[in-house]
Amino acid sequence: MNARSLLLVFVVAFTTPIRAESQPEFAVTKADVTLAKVVYGTSEKPTLELHLKPAPAQAFHAFTQTNLMKTVSIRLAGEVVSAPKVREAIMGSTLELVLADEAQVIRLAKALTKQE
Repeated sequence: MNARSLLLVFVVAFTTPIRAESQPEFAVTKADVTLAKVVYGTSEKPTLELHLKPAPAQAFHAFTQTNLMKTVSIRLAGEVVSAPKVREAIMGSTLELVLADEAQVIRLAKALTKQE
């Protein structure tokens, strides 16, 4: 991992939170990602590791900076997977999302990986 990247970890409960209509949302699509993989670490739950391209990484930084102390939705491949409260602006291109459902993590990694 690049030392300049700030690692972002969103821990998601066993149910997907419902997004309020006025809640800011950041969406990540296959076009935004250079690498999506499933990682098994010290947590009992699988982690989805995403490496964003420079423009989406900068957009995510601006999004988190604009939405400090607000609850936001994170949408991956068309699916809301997290609704964290932004406590500080996030810089870097690597995101890690710890999700409760292993099948969901694998499905999202596949959906966000380009087939060459």
